[in-house]
Amino acid sequence: NNLGIGVRGRYDITDKFRADANFNYYFKKNNLEFWDLNANLHYLFNITDKFTVYPMAGLGYANIKSSLEYKELGIVYKTNDNYGKFCLNFGGGVDYALTEDLYLNAEVKYQVVSHYDQTVFSAGIVYKF
Repeated sequence: NNLGIGVRGRYDITDKFRADANFNYYFKKNNLEFWDLNANLHYLFNITDKFTVYPMAGLGYANIKSSLEYKELGIVYKTNDNYGKFCLNFGGGVDYALTEDLYLNAEVKYQVVSHYDQTVFSAGIVYKF
């Protein structure tokens, strides 16, 4: 349930396949910080000239950092864990063209990460170079 910010780059391989790489950082909440780096493949369905839908699948790397502080019998205990895990991504999204080079994008993906599976919703503006 953490809010985050991200950046992505896309490359059209063919008119039907697109590679997507993205980095996301999720702000600390409940003593948990999380970032991930992903490489995904999109299969494009051009519904209209302005509207595209795509399923996606890919691989990623997630870094999870948790910290906990608690007091027991007058002694303060602190724990810090930081580890990385590989993940699988499955999902889909939509693009809506505002202009030839500017798109609105919405995407949902499910990340399979050992002990930290999560659903990620994202929305943004895409500029095509």
